[in-house]
This record gives sequence, C-alpha cells and structure tokens, in this order.
Amino acid sequence: MTAHRLTALAALAVLVPLVATSASSAASNDAGSVTPAGAPPVVELWSRGTVAKPFEAEAHDIELETDRPIDVAVAHLTFEPAGSTGWHSHPGPTVVTVTAGELTVTDHRCNSHTYQAGETFVEAGPRRHLAVNTGDTLTESIVTFFVPTWADALTTPRPAPRCAD
Repeated sequence: MTAHRLTALAALAVLVPLVATSASSAASNDAGSVTPAGAPPVVELWSRGTVAKPFEAEAHDIELETDRPIDVAVAHLTFEPAGSTGWHSHPGPTVVTVTAGELTVTDHRCNSHTYQAGETFVEAGPRRHLAVNTGDTLTESIVTFFVPTWADALTTPRPAPRCAD
C-alpha cells in the first residue's frame, strides 16, 4: 500500500465525526485566502487537529494510510452567487461536500464539472483548480483537508492556467 493513500469513502468516514465533535465555529479565513474572480467565499474554520502517529486503517475495502503525522482540518464555505475561490491549490487531498446550491469546479486543464447539493468530490492533490457558485442562490460546502503538519496554509493562490486565458 502506498503512503498517503486516501479513498473518497475513507475521507467521508473521517468527516462525520470531526464535524459532530467540533466545539465551535468561529469565523476565520485560516483555510486560506485566494485571488477571487467573484466575491470570495466566507470561510469558517471549524476544526484543525493532528493525527500524531502514522497509521493504517481498513474496513469494508475502504483504506486510509499515512507514514507520518498529518493534520485534518474541517471548514464551512459559503459562496454568494458568482462567488469564486480564484485559482488555488491545497498541500494535500481535500474532500468537498456541497450542502446547498451548486458549485462548478474547473481543473488545471480547464475541464469543468458542476456539483449539486448532496454531492461530494475529492481533490486528489496539489493541482490548481477554481470553484465558482454558478447558481443564483447561496452555495455552501463542507471541506475536509488532509495536509502535512508543516502546512501553515490550507489553500495557496495560484495563477490561472494558459487554457483559462
């Protein structure tokens, strides 16, 4: 098994207990600021903690493994219509659940996919991408970040790829 392997279902299994045990939801932009194409989302960092020891977990063909300590952070993002993250990347995999509205994600090759409320997607790693509320109502999402413990920022602004010109 490869280090830092993460399946979408394993990430979801981690998401539920973290949100349920979050003590508070203080407003914060700790999930990182990005250069927006529209208004940036409002970011509430719900929790961030360290899994202190390497581990391997497997149940029902769902696998989660790391060879070193990692941080897991959970944030709630609210996008106004046309609101955008701007082009950005994350230092590790992220799992995003759209809880209201719709969110269109464009990858580094300018391929776009729109996710509706109730849908979840995984951003596998540090490739740049863009998320935009393409609907006419508020969009909300819960984002779970799996990052190295040394990563100060959960999100890093990136320039738009050539295909976006």
